[in-house]
Amino acid sequence: MSRIDLHLHTTYSDGSLPPAEVMALAQKANVGTLAITDHDTVDGIPDSLEAAARLGIEVIPGIEISSRYGEGELHILGYFLDWKDEALLVELARLKETRHDRNPRIIQKLNELGLEISYEEVRALAGDVSVGRPHIARVLMNKGYVTSAKEAFDRYLADGAAAHVPRELPAPADAIAMIRAAKGIAVLAHPVWVDRSGDRIHRLCEELKEAGLQGIEVHYSTHKPEQTREYLNTARRLDLLVTGGSDFHGVTKPDIEVGRGRGSLVVSPKLLEPLRKAAAAGLGVLVAILLVAGAVRAQGNSNAATSGGTSERPGRVQEVNGNFQPLNLHAPQGQSPSAPAPGSPALSGSAASPPTPPLAPLPPLMPLGSHTVVTPRPVSPPSFGTFGHR
Repeated sequence: MSRIDLHLHTTYSDGSLPPAEVMALAQKANVGTLAITDHDTVDGIPDSLEAAARLGIEVIPGIEISSRYGEGELHILGYFLDWKDEALLVELARLKETRHDRNPRIIQKLNELGLEISYEEVRALAGDVSVGRPHIARVLMNKGYVTSAKEAFDRYLADGAAAHVPRELPAPADAIAMIRAAKGIAVLAHPVWVDRSGDRIHRLCEELKEAGLQGIEVHYSTHKPEQTREYLNTARRLDLLVTGGSDFHGVTKPDIEVGRGRGSLVVSPKLLEPLRKAAAAGLGVLVAILLVAGAVRAQGNSNAATSGGTSERPGRVQEVNGNFQPLNLHAPQGQSPSAPAPGSPALSGSAASPPTPPLAPLPPLMPLGSHTVVTPRPVSPPSFGTFGHR
C-alpha cells in the first residue's frame, strides 16, 4: 500500500527543493497522495500539480498559515482549499508584505552584530520565491557563520534570538476563517511545538474548535509514541479529524524525509476518506452560504445607495445567531473577527442605516456530522514559546 504525506514544503516558501524534486522524492518513497503546504502561499501548487501528474501522484492543494499566539506562533494547515479564491489571495498578499518588511531589518541586525551579509545575497539564493528566514540561515551557513540551520535560528533568527524581528500575523481565528472561507479544512499543525502537556493541548483544541478548527496533526515526524496517543485521544474526544505529515523542508531539516519523517513516520491512507467527506460537506455549505451572500450583497448595495455609504466586500459571510453576516478579518485587536462591534446596529438594532431584515437560515445541502460552520472567535493564548522557521 502506498504512503501519504500531508505536510510538505517547497522552494515557494522555506523548502530547499522545487516541486518537481519533491515529487521525485515522493515517488521514491512510495507516496501516492501528498499535500503541498507551503507557508502563507499557494504559489507552488500549479507546479506541484504538473509535476505530480507526470508521476501519477495525487496532490491535495494545501497551505500552512502562521498566526500570532501570545508571544509565539500557532500554525494552521489547510487542505482541499480553493487555491484560486480571490479573497484568500488578497489575505496571503498581505502576509507576504509583512515578511518583506521584516527581512531587511533582520539583515541590518546581523550587520550590527558583525556578520557581513546583504539582502541581495539572500534574494539571489531565494530566486523567484518569497524570501524567508530559512534563506537567511542558508546564507549564514554558506558564509561559515553557522554550521546548520538550527544553529542559525538558535543564535540569530528565532524568537528572542539576537537578530530576531517580529512580524504582524493574524489571530488563530482569522487564519482558520481564511482557510474555511476558501472551502478548506482547517487543522492544527504539529501540536508538539505548541505545548508538551496533553491536557493543555486538549483545552487549546476546544477553543480552536469553537473558532472553526476541524482537525489536528496527530502523526508528525518528531512526535513520540506517547504524544501521538495523547493527540489521537484529543481528536477522538473532540471529534476532530486526524491528519499527519513529515513537515519536509530539505536542507533546513535534513533529518526529515518525504513520507517517512525520521524513518518511523507512518500516516495511514485511511485518514484521507474522512478528510474528503468533510471537504465535500464544507463545499455544500459554502454553496448555501454564497446564495445568502448574494442576498446580503443586494441588501447592502441598496442600503449604500440610500445612505450614501459603501457596502462590505461581497461573498465573505458567516452565521451569527442564526443569520449570515459579512466576515471582517481585520477586526481590532481583542474583538472577534466575526462579531459586530458592541452597540452596532447588527447587535442593537439601532441606527445609522436602516436595519437589514434577518434572513432565514438555509439547511445544509449535505450532512455535516459535527463538522459544522461555526462563528470564529478569538483564542486566549497562554505563554508558549515560538516554533516554525518562516
